[in-house]
Amino acid sequence: AHSVVSSCRPGFIPRTDDRRPSMRGDGALRLRSTALALLCATASSLHIRSYHRRAVPLNRGRSARVALSASSPPGVVPLRDALAAYDALLLDQFGVLHDGAAPYAGAAEAVRELQRVARKRIVILSNSSKRRIETVNRLHALGFGMCTWLESASVAGVPLITVVTSGDIVWNELREKMRAPASGFQPGLSADAISIPAGAVSGTKAVIADIIAAAELAAEAGEFARESEIQIAADAIFELAGSWCVVYGNGDDDDEYVGTAGCTAAAVEQADFILARGMFELRTGRGEGGAQPFDSELHGEALLRRALERGLPMIVANPDMVRPDGKDSPMPGVLAAQYAQMGGDVRYVGKPHTRVYQAAMRQLNSEDEVASARVVAVGDSMEHDILGARRAGFDAILITGGVHASELGVAQGEGQVPSPERLAAFLGKYPPEEWPTHVCAGFVLESK
Repeated sequence: AHSVVSSCRPGFIPRTDDRRPSMRGDGALRLRSTALALLCATASSLHIRSYHRRAVPLNRGRSARVALSASSPPGVVPLRDALAAYDALLLDQFGVLHDGAAPYAGAAEAVRELQRVARKRIVILSNSSKRRIETVNRLHALGFGMCTWLESASVAGVPLITVVTSGDIVWNELREKMRAPASGFQPGLSADAISIPAGAVSGTKAVIADIIAAAELAAEAGEFARESEIQIAADAIFELAGSWCVVYGNGDDDDEYVGTAGCTAAAVEQADFILARGMFELRTGRGEGGAQPFDSELHGEALLRRALERGLPMIVANPDMVRPDGKDSPMPGVLAAQYAQMGGDVRYVGKPHTRVYQAAMRQLNSEDEVASARVVAVGDSMEHDILGARRAGFDAILITGGVHASELGVAQGEGQVPSPERLAAFLGKYPPEEWPTHVCAGFVLESK
């Protein structure tokens, strides 16, 4: 039981982003969940705190590694120098590594060096509303290192790159919600308490007793923390009346995404909630006939007003307000802000909100725990990457050649250094507590 109790140490975050039952079955998983909860409750009396997903304080009380002065925002430094103090990266992709179609010059080489030579652990943390396999496939195709479960020629001792997307978190949570799993294992259950149907194979009760005993040993050994990724606590974000939803979608994978999550696309009059993934189509049914291209007059305020009248909550799988490629097209974050201004119930998943950082830390700590002071977030958006990291207690590196490139007077993805005056004026629009710890012109490792 010691290993389970040690899993309740301060800073430990149970892995719950995916639900991957082990061969022991869901019953054993629920038993381990119950056992962990009981042991954590016992541990709390010994001043060992357990952490639920909704209440995980990330790095509370930790000050930034570099002290920031209210009168002196950070200047541009080489990326290699900025990363020297850290063992792990929470790395944004769009606007930092690539533009969605091609990698920025030097970015793929930088990631490969950080992974293979420096042996830094990397989590790609993205506001993409798609499943994370989409990001893995893209990074793999663009030459960005060895990613989880796709790279067969992995090298011993080299950490694989893992991926967390807001879209994957939403999909998993919806799937869990719509599955409505049966109640968990009851402590003290014995084989004698189970009714065995007439005609069952001889020895069935003995087999059941063995299964219960094995599950109890699994819980006692603390395997829950390593093998299972089940939901520990209900989250108010996904407290929904049902599975029918109006979908603002990407236009390519929405039908599959919604269906495999256990939901059904429906018109606003029948829907239980709004799912905001993209702004390319409005989906209210299945198949080709169930969607139509997004029309701001038909699907903007007019539709939101009808949703508001019915009290529909909106789950936002991508809180971004501006496209990373700089193109002038609407984003889910803009739609969400409009609905919130109207008085709607908006529920965000993605940077700058804490949930994605919890998921990222679960990925980082899946093998060996990384000290939070040795983790840095890297991104190009002040409102999402930098603000989210700072609120979560992480150091942060701003890449200037991303979404703010035009404001800083540089070309996107070119690694150009903004003038000190322009950078200072730009950062001066934000309070010092939201400033990045470091600023770099691009995700390129300069020669040693």
